Amino acid sequence: MASFSAAVANFSSISPTQLSLYHRHRLFQSQCRPFFLSRSSHFLLKDLTLPRGRKTTDTVICASFTDVTSNVSLEEKLPPKGETWSVHKFGGTCVGTSQRIKNVAEIILKDDSERKLVIVSAMSKVTDMMYALIQKAQSRDESYISSLDAVLEKHSATAHDILEGDSLASFLSKLHNDISNLKAMLRAIYIVVSMDIDKKVLNIITATMTILALSHLVKLVKESYDDIRSGHATESFTDFVVGHGELWSAQMLSLVIRKKGIDCKWMDTRDVIIVNPSGSNQVDPDYLESEQRLEKWYSLNPCKVIIATGFIASTPQNIPTTLKRDGSDFSAAIMGALFRARQVTIWTDVDGVYSADPRKVSEAVILKTLSYQEAWEMSYFGANVLHPRTIIPVMRYGIPIMIRNIFNLSAPGTKICHPSVNDNEDGQNLQNYVKGFATIDNLALVNVEGTGMAGVPGTASAIFGAVKDVGANVIMISQASSEHSVCFAVPEKEVKAVAEALQSRFRQALDNGRLSQILK
Repeated sequence: MASFSAAVANFSSISPTQLSLYHRHRLFQSQCRPFFLSRSSHFLLKDLTLPRGRKTTDTVICASFTDVTSNVSLEEKLPPKGETWSVHKFGGTCVGTSQRIKNVAEIILKDDSERKLVIVSAMSKVTDMMYALIQKAQSRDESYISSLDAVLEKHSATAHDILEGDSLASFLSKLHNDISNLKAMLRAIYIVVSMDIDKKVLNIITATMTILALSHLVKLVKESYDDIRSGHATESFTDFVVGHGELWSAQMLSLVIRKKGIDCKWMDTRDVIIVNPSGSNQVDPDYLESEQRLEKWYSLNPCKVIIATGFIASTPQNIPTTLKRDGSDFSAAIMGALFRARQVTIWTDVDGVYSADPRKVSEAVILKTLSYQEAWEMSYFGANVLHPRTIIPVMRYGIPIMIRNIFNLSAPGTKICHPSVNDNEDGQNLQNYVKGFATIDNLALVNVEGTGMAGVPGTASAIFGAVKDVGANVIMISQASSEHSVCFAVPEKEVKAVAEALQSRFRQALDNGRLSQILK
């Protein structure tokens, strides 16, 4: 399209021929206004309206034609959401060997969903191996090098079994690069701990890392200095190292699926899932920020199948972190919520959720369905279902969770969803029958008694404040209607510290008889 710029100026005493080129240029700069013509070859003077009483000879018209390239940006490809997506999560046991990784690929290919997102954990035992590496390095144990080589060998051998050609070469190149980076980081920990060095020497170490193209690791090493000197690595340092197991699993599985001719990409969920620490070794997802980052990621990587890392995430400051306990299940639930998926399937090594612990109750059966609330309660009371926080993201959008056994595909599994009204043959409502029993082992009861407790505001607060101060977790609370006693359960390993804290906190009340006893 041509851009036509024109200026019309009126002069009563100066003819156009008397205008210097300089004046013409200044006039053009100061008074020209651009407008667009559909055809650049024609400009009709009669289309311009001149002020009344002015002759055309008193009018200077400055014009220029310029080719303008239209900047039409392509609309970013936003990820489609809704029923077209299904989410699968495979734990470490499911991807523990090369054959099991192939089995996982077959399950994904047989899913007839239009789009699939798959969350994978690290290969079986790898996460423990990675934690051990850090422990050895900060304990001045040089065997961390051979242990890291064992991690390399495990993944290299698996890759040779399931990949070939360019795919194998590409993965091995990334694997060796990651291992080299990890060795440099662990070496930095080893040196800082084993030698009495100051930050000047640390700067030399990190400068060397920069020269070796490891500048992206320097920040973590520097931020970890004080903690490393005291004998332990920072949490972010540890999370960065440990998270590599998931990265390698996701890359290998994605290459296996792509070998089948499927449009597949792998996702480092540290680029998408953003969380904030919430205390007590837990994190809270930032769904708004995560959704924005997902849109950005998908605009660059549109595909029908996504293989994503479980367990790992980032803080809003882009610092590596993890989702803590049962993190991969949580990853699947978060991604299911972000995509508004049709279903989230958690693949395990059991046929589903039992009505009771089959090791204790021989008559236990697999439950076909559970409500979100029932699954939440059973998880809290020790049943091997899901961590309660895993249920929160999917419950918000009514996304069902399926618990399936990867080693017994014929088992239908257990469906966790919103309750529905089901009647039996007699027309009786079946929603309210007892679904199962769960027990918690190794608990202890603490009982605080005293007639001086009744009607005294703040007594319960003082009791549980003392419990909180020693970091104990209260499982259950019971209080007599007369308010003269409070009984609660804590893990058995914490009861001694709790009792001592209460004895100290209520020493005066015990001495003057307002409290009669604290039993454990």
